[in-house]
Amino acid sequence: MKSEKFYVLYVNQFFSIENGGRSDITQHVKQKKHLLAVSSSSSNKVTNFFTNVQSTNESKRIAAEEGLFAYHTIIHNHSFRSMDCTTSIIKKIYEKKFSCARTKCESIIVNVIAPFAIQQMLDELKSVKFLTIMVDTSNHKNLKLVPILIRYFNPQEGVKIKVLEFMNLKGETSNILSDYILNVLKKYSLLNNVVAFSGDNCNTNFGGVSRKGTNNVFAILNEKLKRNISGIGCAAHILHNAMHSSADILPTDIELIINKIFQYFHIYTVRIEKLKDFCDFVSIEYKNILGSVKTRWLSLQPAVSRIIDLYPALKSYFMSQEKCPTVLRTFFNDPISMAWLYFVQSQLKVVCDTIKRIEGDHISAGEVYEEIEVLCGKIKNRKNQHFFTSELAQLISDLEKNKLYSEKKFIEITDEFYDTFLSYVEKWGYHFEPLKVFRWIHILDFPIWSDIQESFKYIIKNNPTLKFDEDELFDEFNHVINVMKVKMQNWKNGSKTKDRWCEIFKILEKNNISIKYFTVILEYSMAIPGTNASVERIFSITNVLWTDEKSRFLVDTIRSIMIVKQHFKKCFLYRISYISLRKSTIIKANYFFRKI
Repeated sequence: MKSEKFYVLYVNQFFSIENGGRSDITQHVKQKKHLLAVSSSSSNKVTNFFTNVQSTNESKRIAAEEGLFAYHTIIHNHSFRSMDCTTSIIKKIYEKKFSCARTKCESIIVNVIAPFAIQQMLDELKSVKFLTIMVDTSNHKNLKLVPILIRYFNPQEGVKIKVLEFMNLKGETSNILSDYILNVLKKYSLLNNVVAFSGDNCNTNFGGVSRKGTNNVFAILNEKLKRNISGIGCAAHILHNAMHSSADILPTDIELIINKIFQYFHIYTVRIEKLKDFCDFVSIEYKNILGSVKTRWLSLQPAVSRIIDLYPALKSYFMSQEKCPTVLRTFFNDPISMAWLYFVQSQLKVVCDTIKRIEGDHISAGEVYEEIEVLCGKIKNRKNQHFFTSELAQLISDLEKNKLYSEKKFIEITDEFYDTFLSYVEKWGYHFEPLKVFRWIHILDFPIWSDIQESFKYIIKNNPTLKFDEDELFDEFNHVINVMKVKMQNWKNGSKTKDRWCEIFKILEKNNISIKYFTVILEYSMAIPGTNASVERIFSITNVLWTDEKSRFLVDTIRSIMIVKQHFKKCFLYRISYISLRKSTIIKANYFFRKI
């Protein structure tokens, strides 16, 4: 055998087999030094400290179930802590390997489902040309919460509203807000898609009613984006403020009276029981007294109606009290008070009915313009024809006969009320005027070619890089009209505008008819909202979720919950988890726990 030396890795040395050959090897491996080295090397393998997770069908199924329960937890506003108990029950009754307690449940939402929702949205946005940014601010203790929502139109599914971002900012100046919006748009490569900015009608957002300033979010966005985008103030807010300003004209402060009565009763059981006795005496069914909140647009109407229903009992009750609040004694002693309640109730009905129609998520700015025009027409008719309900007309007539109040004076005050309302709406709602070119989108009647021409001219004016082939667009328009002629009768049952357009697209697609230029107009117009109510709803959900009892939430957790709630409306997460998330739920949910 040829003389040779060998290197032994375990002991880090060479040894020779020149003399003994195989016997030298046998003797070496029996040495204590070699045996200890082998034992030490074997025990120090890093892989021995970890479980080799095999991504089996069973593990995927369990991961999907855990994802489903995490979704179920936040969609019903359950606390993450409740999952400690729920997980134990599921383990005991159904699945021993199920593991989705408090920390893991939160981790699944924050690190798996929310990022998946964002990515799904971004994939969908690749085929979307236009969108609107919707922003508002709200305080939660010492935090300034600012969500950013986007609205866009998908021809297959209709109008979509998604949470793009949800953060705590250091303030709400125009520079802070505009930088925040632009950074988020840049992050997701959406700067070129923005066609409108929607926000509250405050100076920070729009610089006041004239919109002539440059130090506001709307002006800064126009400057930075280097094109004209539409500025949409909340129409529901405008109508609410118009009603509030008009009511200030009346000699009786109805809102003050409503809240004074509410505060007098709402925490006093003894007073309520006495009022019930008065209701029985005058044969009126007792109902809870309602209050009004200035920031809640629709709260005043039911409160006024409730006071009217209980008026005889309330009047008898307060007149019998020795220490009745002066403002309430004056109100119930005044014979004209009931007339003002009837009048305000009548105006609130027509205004609140309009607000309910325009504050929906899917209504467009063009439709809102149409609704405001109809409302203003109704108000003008009421003024010109001196319209009063039968109860009010009879009451005014009786007061006139008894020389308690002049009908002429009542009409003069109501005329001033109407003028104030119309003036306020015109003053603050003028920015909807250019968007009237999209009124035909509502499909109340068959559009004509000139409607389409006005629409694409408006779009090109604000987006000069867009090109339209009018010849093709005209042919596409007639394809759409042909479908409308077939479906118009069925649509008279009150179907939503977005559903009508989705049906048109499906029919044309089924017949291999392309309407690419017409789609551009539709996407643009349907992407622009008429109100900022969608953002207000986000704050309402946040307030329900983030209570004093659930005070340990982080903003990032709230952000993820809002994203999941807004993006996934239906409980189909089991399929999403099983098919799309695959290993990610197992891996991320186990190793990306929040550090507390």
